[in-house]
Amino acid sequence: VFYHDTPRALFPKGTTDVIVGFTPPNTTFIRNNDFVRRGEAPKGPDGCAIDFETDPHGIYVEGNHIYSSWGAGLMIFGHPKNKLWPTNVHVSSNLFVRDGCVQQRNDRGEIAFMWPNATGTISNNIFIPCEGRKIYHTARPGVLDGFKFSGNVKHKPSAISEVVVEPKITLIAHNVVSASTSTAGASMHYSLDGSRPMQAHPVVHPGEQIKLNHTCVF
Repeated sequence: VFYHDTPRALFPKGTTDVIVGFTPPNTTFIRNNDFVRRGEAPKGPDGCAIDFETDPHGIYVEGNHIYSSWGAGLMIFGHPKNKLWPTNVHVSSNLFVRDGCVQQRNDRGEIAFMWPNATGTISNNIFIPCEGRKIYHTARPGVLDGFKFSGNVKHKPSAISEVVVEPKITLIAHNVVSASTSTAGASMHYSLDGSRPMQAHPVVHPGEQIKLNHTCVF
């Protein structure tokens, strides 16, 4: 979990969480992470959750939740001066929620495509954009030509109420915890193996106690 300026010593304001440069083909996977309200400094740099710089090849971004990055949730950039481009980039089964809403530059959107010549696939992602914002920011003509798009779904901004927007991990050994929520009718799922809670995981009811001896994720 990359969560809202936490810890400050490692993730100061204005950062991009993951910057990817050169990678050997098909060796890099960014999977099942939560990026929450990152890069929020108004005068910070890109402020993305993930930024592809220079020429990563065959990289997979799968199953991540990217919520409310200052800039685009994902930036596909490259290095035009040296003619280096991200190629064979695969972005699939991610949840993008309200990214780039207040970015003062023009690279707003859930995914920002900055230069032509990049290639890859964008598939089976869920997008909940900001009101009046596009899913894809296209900085120049032709930036989408090298990509194939399939199975992506766009929801209205009102769908945000259905999303757990600020996940946290609590490490507690040999203790008892309880949970509550201010959202009427919400279901709180939890896991005891460190994985992201899904609908198939157990539900904890307000006031109910859970006995722990290892990691619990709500």
